[in-house]
Amino acid sequence: MQDRKKELEKFVAWFKTHIKGYEKGEGQLFFNRLLQAFGNPGVLEVGATCEERVKKRKGTTGFADFVWRPRVVIELKERGAALEKHYEQAFEYWWTLVPNRPRYMVLCNFDEFWIYDLNTQINDPVHKLATENLEKDWPALAFLFNKAESPVFNNNNVAVTEEAAKIIGSMFFSLSKRKVDPILAQRFVLQIVVALFSEDVGLIPKNTILKILEEAVKDPITQREMKDLFVAMATKDVSKKAKKYREIPYFNGGIFNDVQAVELNFKELDLLHEASKQDWSKVRPSVFGSIFEASMDPAKRDNLAAHYTSELDIQKIVYPSIVRPFRNRIIEAKSKKDFSLILKDIREFKVLDPACGSGNFLYIAFRELRRLEVEMIEIISELEKSKQTKMAMVSPKNFFGIDINDFGLELAKVSLCIGRKLSADEFSISDNVLPFEHLEENFLNEDALFVNWPEVDAIIGNPPFHGKRTIKEKLTDEYVKTVRNKFSEVPKHIDYCSYWFRLAQDQTAKFIGLVGTNSIAQGLTRQATLDYIIQKGGKIHYAISTQEWSGDAAVHVSIANWHKSKQKFEPILDGKNVKEISSSLSSAFDVTKAKRLSQNMSLSFQGCNMNGKGFVLDATRAKNLIKQDAKNNKVLRPMMDGTGIVDQIIPSEWVIDFAGMKIEQASKYETLFEIVKDKVKPERQKKKDKAVREKWWLFERPRVELRKALMNKKYYFAISQVSKFTIFRKLSVDVLPCEATMVVASDDDYILGVLNSKLHRDWVKVQASTLKGDTRYTNTTCFETFPFIWDSRSKLAAEIRNIAKQLDDFRLSECENRKITFTQLYNDFFEEKTSQLHKLHESLNVACCKLYGWKYDPVKDYNAELFSLNQKLASEELVASNNLILKEKLSKKKKSKKVANEKL
Repeated sequence: MQDRKKELEKFVAWFKTHIKGYEKGEGQLFFNRLLQAFGNPGVLEVGATCEERVKKRKGTTGFADFVWRPRVVIELKERGAALEKHYEQAFEYWWTLVPNRPRYMVLCNFDEFWIYDLNTQINDPVHKLATENLEKDWPALAFLFNKAESPVFNNNNVAVTEEAAKIIGSMFFSLSKRKVDPILAQRFVLQIVVALFSEDVGLIPKNTILKILEEAVKDPITQREMKDLFVAMATKDVSKKAKKYREIPYFNGGIFNDVQAVELNFKELDLLHEASKQDWSKVRPSVFGSIFEASMDPAKRDNLAAHYTSELDIQKIVYPSIVRPFRNRIIEAKSKKDFSLILKDIREFKVLDPACGSGNFLYIAFRELRRLEVEMIEIISELEKSKQTKMAMVSPKNFFGIDINDFGLELAKVSLCIGRKLSADEFSISDNVLPFEHLEENFLNEDALFVNWPEVDAIIGNPPFHGKRTIKEKLTDEYVKTVRNKFSEVPKHIDYCSYWFRLAQDQTAKFIGLVGTNSIAQGLTRQATLDYIIQKGGKIHYAISTQEWSGDAAVHVSIANWHKSKQKFEPILDGKNVKEISSSLSSAFDVTKAKRLSQNMSLSFQGCNMNGKGFVLDATRAKNLIKQDAKNNKVLRPMMDGTGIVDQIIPSEWVIDFAGMKIEQASKYETLFEIVKDKVKPERQKKKDKAVREKWWLFERPRVELRKALMNKKYYFAISQVSKFTIFRKLSVDVLPCEATMVVASDDDYILGVLNSKLHRDWVKVQASTLKGDTRYTNTTCFETFPFIWDSRSKLAAEIRNIAKQLDDFRLSECENRKITFTQLYNDFFEEKTSQLHKLHESLNVACCKLYGWKYDPVKDYNAELFSLNQKLASEELVASNNLILKEKLSKKKKSKKVANEKL
């Protein structure tokens, strides 16, 4: 610790003596000495770069002053520069630094560091550090140490917001517990929030609420005092206010339309006192509403961070659909007239969130438009060479929301009104914050699927997440029926969020950005959403194919931003520039249009679906039952389910499989029949499906075709239907594939080799659906469309066959010796270039590419070539099919003619 302090003191002394504050001349030296002070050898030695070339919008190039992936990007300005003016430039550099985008962003003018933790708090610095105080305040830059340490920040506004929301939420919960009318309680706590915030940002005198509380301790008259305060905030005429509150300005804006007294008990007074001690000027409207709503529920209060969407995730919608279109125009603008037109359009720009909740998306959009507005004012002032008063005109009136949660809507209105004051202070602009805007007409307490949406320029948001399998569980049957009747032209079995995507596309808005379950890029849900959008002229310009979502729903999502404007955007997919983004949220072209090939039909099947855990026995018990009665061997079989395929070396479970037997025949296996009767039948009787109830001793789906296809085979190839890696395994035909397995009915190791190659993995990535972050393998899209070369006799096929056998033997041996699962083996060694697993896969990839006539490139995506081959094979099959039909018709015609002649 002493050595650390000594190095930092040496840096500060050197800084004070030698640094003049010239960005270009001293920047690299400054960064080098800074890293050395934190125990690093230097910039180059740690793999960081100075003046890194960064591709900006519209093909322009910028230079990021310092980049150390994945730690930090630093934008350095000359001494005395106002750092707040350079946030947008630094953020745009950070936005393009993928992969391994840094977590931290720093603005620096030599004398001061503004530090941003972009995982938690995008717009506000989490810490401001004076360089001369570095030897004392170094923990804020602890991520710069050679072995990175967790930094300590003094301006974590999310933490402040969480604490404030938790206290107010506790007060609301107490009121609810005392049976205070819910509407009255909600309105009262929101009025409290506005008052507490107003105190700390100077809209009402400091300690106003504290004085009320001090009086309340002596004489519980809180209800009257608080009511008098709120009445004063709602009253325009000063003479009509209580004498002691005549200094209180006029607020209203709808929030104080209805003021009623609420009696607080001593616990609630104590909570209000605790709330008044918080610094409400640091409370962030972008997350306050969500945290507050979560804090009302004691079950959620211990993990409030799980219940709000991070600002970074919100920016993945707001930045591409609102900021980016304006920034492109700013880059192209050349004259004062151009900038003035942009400023006018910013001030008139209207935004809708049709599932707005507590308004966090709208607040971030408001703030970003304000930031753009201030930038335009400054540019125009510089062009005019005059200092104009920075009067902000972007108004909360330009923001609209729809939601069925009436309390969330009230929170949204409050967030925008509070945000107006915060942004005025942040950007040092003049704004008539009071009175608050009346936003009642801007926010509709309705179901967005059954109401007209207001005409706006941009639509953003995060529609409700209900999957096609859970929609009836979450919503009533009657409601689901009503929705499907309205959208009768779309498939029934789609995710609930799909309807928002369709309605958004049908509006006049030019820019749209929505979050959806990642099924929006898959199957029927894709057809109803992204296919529909592209067919109607929408162009996807920024998308995240899949990521874990930061909000309340523990799901993986896709993010799609599209436009219907004349602007041209360079598409960005998963942080990378691409030529085009397809409806499957993949680049280049849409391979989801691949045809199912008849040559692959009847080879791939789903495993048996038992619909009854009572069919399953552990291996020891099953073998003992066979010992007791040898005939049991006919209906007891080892089995593998999807989990077993990636977890187990040999089957650890067996099943009782009566395989189509009639009940009389099955009952001859007395012990096994009684087990199924006792364990399966009671559960089956509760099922809706008549066949499942009546034929309770049989699997629900025994997969007769699969069993036929496996006859006369030694083994087959199986994959878990849902898995992290595309891993096909060889299993003996004695093992029955069950529950979440996919089977390829072949015992040719050549096919196993192709299935485990990069060619098939690349295909599966875009053809499969997903479950959270894992791949869901489906035979119709992944297998039946894949263009196999059925050339099993060639030398290359023999080579692939040999490598595939080596790979399967190696994996089994390693997992057995190490006592690990297949997933663990692939997690540990698949990317390790020196591992045998990696080498075998690479040999397989080289051989498969050679067979297809392509040169192997480990980073190349071969889907374009595979798609072309699929189309060629499909075309040939169509011609062959048509020729066969024509041949059959001619044959029938000849027969008819022959019969007619014989009759004559």
